Amino acid sequence: METPQRQEKFSFFRQSTILCLLVAFIGIKGLQHFLREDILRHLMVAILLMATPVVFGGASIFESFRGALKARLRWEDILVLAFLLLPVVCNILFLPASWHETRLNWQNWVWSELGLLSLLAAPIAEEYFFRSWLLQRQLKAELEQTTQSLWGMVRICYLNALLFWIMHMPIDLNQWMQALRIGAVPASPGPFLLGLVTCGLTIRTGNIRAAIFFHGIANASGPLWWPLLGSDFVRSFFYN
Repeated sequence: METPQRQEKFSFFRQSTILCLLVAFIGIKGLQHFLREDILRHLMVAILLMATPVVFGGASIFESFRGALKARLRWEDILVLAFLLLPVVCNILFLPASWHETRLNWQNWVWSELGLLSLLAAPIAEEYFFRSWLLQRQLKAELEQTTQSLWGMVRICYLNALLFWIMHMPIDLNQWMQALRIGAVPASPGPFLLGLVTCGLTIRTGNIRAAIFFHGIANASGPLWWPLLGSDFVRSFFYN
């Protein structure tokens, strides 16, 4: 039987977490609606995700990143490079005629202002919010109810990735209709899959460095995967 103190702690976890998630969701969708400039919108979303847990949840940004900065290099950090090296090798082997153009498109994207935000600001802010602040609270609540188990970790990763996906879903009906007209996926499952991978990396390594690393590579490598994915439907499934 749970003690009143344990029930009170879990209730507080739920209330403060839901408040932060609601503020973040409303803030992100509001910024996406009112700020038409992509760079300003992405920058403001990153600031919102970093600030919300601090203001409403009493989190510490420094504490969240200190463990990642002190952690030693692990095999997971090297393994995530495969996500960048794999499309490079596949393009060179199977699409050599278009490799030069693909490489130029990738370089232009990475060094653009929006590309740099996707490579740096978005992974840091999103991984801090979802895989550091939110995931740690999920793990704490799991321990308060029962001991950590494999099924418990799967459930935590699924919920964390689902919330991450919801934050990326468009709420404008016109966007859904436009995507359906061209045969694309309106709400790409890509962010959900990304959330699952980064959750696993965070739990496995004990810090968010590998998750930030993988997230940045996933955002930056889009132009490299694009020619390999073929149809617009398959492309929209991962990148939308």
